[in-house]
Amino acid sequence: MDRQPQQPSQPGSPPLDILILAAGLGTRMRSSTAKVLHKLGGRPLIAH
Repeated sequence: MDRQPQQPSQPGSPPLDILILAAGLGTRMRSSTAKVLHKLGGRPLIAH
């Protein structure tokens, strides 16, 4: 993924990064924990 700095859509508005976590239940991971609650870097995915 190529990340280029982008100009705000409106003057004075802060830059905005969005991540939509629609990961599902984690059944293929053989886990009873939802994927967004699995830890990555010591924190649940949803905390990132």
